[in-house]
Amino acid sequence: MVDKTKIMQEARKFLAKGQVDKAIEEYQKLSKASPDGNIFNTIGDLYIKSGNNKAAVEEYHNAAKHYTDEGFSLKALAIHKKVLNINPKDAPALIALGQLNEEKNIVTDAIKYYLAAADVISKDGKKEDLLAVYDKILNLAPTNIKLRIKVSQLFSNEGFIPEAAREYCNIGRLFAKRNDLVQARAFYTTAIEIQPSNKDVLIALADLAEIEGNLEEAAGHILNAIEKDGESSELLLKQAHLNIKTGMIDEGLDSLNKLLELEPDNYNIRIELGDLYQQTGDIMAAWEEYKQVITPIIEEGRSAEAISILETFKELEAIDNRIKLIDLYKANEDMDKAFKELYNLHVAYTEQAKIVEAFEVLKQARMINPDDEEVNQAIAELDRMLNPPEPDREAADQVEEAPAPEDIAAESVQEPMAAPPASPSGEKSLPELLNEADVFIQYGLLGDAQSLLEAERMKYPSHIDIHLKLKTVYMEMKEVDQAVTECIILSALYKSSGDEAQSQAMLMNAFGLNPHDSRLEGKVDGWSPEPVAAPEPAPVVTPEISPEISAVDPQGSIDATMGVSASGEQMIEADFHMQQGFYGEAAAIYRELLVKSPGDATLTQKLADTEAKLAEATPAVAPEAPKQEKVIPFAGESEESLFDFSSVLESDEAKDMEVDAMDADVLDIFNEFKKGLSMEVETEDSATHYDLGIAYKEMGLLDDSIKEFQTAQRDPAYYSQCMTMMGLCYMQKGTFALAIDAYSAALMKTDAHDDKRWSLKYDLGQAYESAGNPAEALQLYQDVLKWDPNFREIKQKMQSLGGHTASTEREPIKSAPDVEAIQTASTVEAPVKQKDKKSRVSYI
Repeated sequence: MVDKTKIMQEARKFLAKGQVDKAIEEYQKLSKASPDGNIFNTIGDLYIKSGNNKAAVEEYHNAAKHYTDEGFSLKALAIHKKVLNINPKDAPALIALGQLNEEKNIVTDAIKYYLAAADVISKDGKKEDLLAVYDKILNLAPTNIKLRIKVSQLFSNEGFIPEAAREYCNIGRLFAKRNDLVQARAFYTTAIEIQPSNKDVLIALADLAEIEGNLEEAAGHILNAIEKDGESSELLLKQAHLNIKTGMIDEGLDSLNKLLELEPDNYNIRIELGDLYQQTGDIMAAWEEYKQVITPIIEEGRSAEAISILETFKELEAIDNRIKLIDLYKANEDMDKAFKELYNLHVAYTEQAKIVEAFEVLKQARMINPDDEEVNQAIAELDRMLNPPEPDREAADQVEEAPAPEDIAAESVQEPMAAPPASPSGEKSLPELLNEADVFIQYGLLGDAQSLLEAERMKYPSHIDIHLKLKTVYMEMKEVDQAVTECIILSALYKSSGDEAQSQAMLMNAFGLNPHDSRLEGKVDGWSPEPVAAPEPAPVVTPEISPEISAVDPQGSIDATMGVSASGEQMIEADFHMQQGFYGEAAAIYRELLVKSPGDATLTQKLADTEAKLAEATPAVAPEAPKQEKVIPFAGESEESLFDFSSVLESDEAKDMEVDAMDADVLDIFNEFKKGLSMEVETEDSATHYDLGIAYKEMGLLDDSIKEFQTAQRDPAYYSQCMTMMGLCYMQKGTFALAIDAYSAALMKTDAHDDKRWSLKYDLGQAYESAGNPAEALQLYQDVLKWDPNFREIKQKMQSLGGHTASTEREPIKSAPDVEAIQTASTVEAPVKQKDKKSRVSYI
């Protein structure tokens, strides 16, 4: 078995010595033994560092595949972006990005990537692949006529004749739905000129002619289609309808009978034949067709249709048809009609001397209406026929009253009842449903998993596995209150089963999710009603480590005891990611460990340090010979910027691709798509764009991250968060003026009583300081210092800028006058700069 900890330690040694190739070899041992997206991603980054871009792309594709298979679609998106930063013409990456965006319902980006992939595939001459990609594009914009016209022209230019004719025909149908028959005919004509034998186009022309009232032309198109394509079911049916409409009944019957020979089990054809025979007055021929379809249409639940046929022809087969009618009436709870047909059925039985059957039918009628005199009299008569009186008692029996109706009704009730219908087969068992929920969770379909599990929870409220899976779903969906609820329920369930350890573990899990939840009061040590400052980290005792290890880890952060446990391996892996500058991956591991060990001071400090590095540092591993990233305007500044390929594919190759590598046809298609975008795409999910922005930022894809935040910030619920994250991105890019704008915009939209204001003021101060404006920074730092003298490194910041901190006292957080003063003081720019600031922020 591969020792993961040892391999990672070896890799760290090699990296510390600058031996990247040997470090790669160590990681490849891990990737072969236990394939993992994070490992493949790390290997790709190291290949970039060593200058082997081709190998890096291969590893990134492996990483993306694993992330996708495991349901981490946002990570997969970010990895494909990294591939495109190396090679903007990587068709698999472009298609994968299109598919992932399509799954997230981000239609704009999905079409953009599919079009870019189509351009690359077209140049490679892979026509089958090209057709598949264009089908994806058209499926995403089914009613965008201009886009379809452009694609049709491209198909024609590429020599895809059937596909071009199909698309022109589809465009004609779209115009026909809009009742623009002139345009519809024009596109149908273009399609038939391209491919004269296209059956679908001929049918479309026939439909159009029929709408216009030109039945002879319509019949001619169908006849033409039959001559060129043969007698298919569709064509024969249309021919029959047209013949009937034009009064050519015999020809219509002939077409339907030919159709029946092709599809002898198609009872809809028999119904049409029955209708046509009935229209001509041939009732017996009509019934011969209808009676063959009654049972199938009843089984399909088409009871109204079956009743209509049976009522029309019930006298032809008086008994069988009435039995079916009675069953249908009862099923529809139409008891009056059922009663009437039961009485008529008794008459039919009596005429055929079936007295017993007639008597039984009347008993059923009496159960529906026990007071009907006619039915009771008929029952008495039939009873005398079935039970004639003895000769010596004939006189007495003649005056004997008939049994009371209520007595006979009671006797009927005592008859054995029919067994209840069997429960429907094919229902999934609970284990099958739980497995299905696991699949939903694995592929990120959290809403589907939630719906399934919540439904099962109603049936099985004490089932632990259901609650465990629901807790997982709520945590993934960031529904903290719901996740805490499930933890509390699970604690109670475990306690009732005698498992105190698991019960306490669930409570601690809830505490880790929200240590201030009032429901945990008295249940968990350390609970408090209000957030409290994080405890000071406990002193870290540094174990004895070898000089060789110390060279790799000068801080001595490796816990020698961790090598034997899974948590220890995770800690070592996280520390290594931290050392190498992979802050996003390190933070994710620390967060996972904190869920297992809530309140751990060392982990809390490590996570805080990592998040600080993530916010302040530039990506540790950058593509070879990095270029200056293009600054993307805010969403409101220019709509065109949102669809600029160079804003997505940041390398020089990508920028050239927009003008040189992409054909004019492809650019035209995308431009046409943009024009019709507002009609095609509903508002896209802001949460998805925000999460994408976070994923891109963690991967170091700052421009892509900013673009996603720009999209998400249109939703007021995400505005402040997005502006804050954009400020962080701009700080990492070194575009401090834009960072100032973003932080200022976030501050303006943050409630005066929200503690996040102080963090934003601090960040805004850092932006001003980095932009060379210490006066503005100092004023902001002074505000933060008054609020909390121990906030981050505020005292050091003040001292470095020449500010005074000794006499500062913390002001009450919720004091209205102080808050107002703070809010007023947040307009930190001088009048001249304020005008400039407004010009920059006005488009946010």
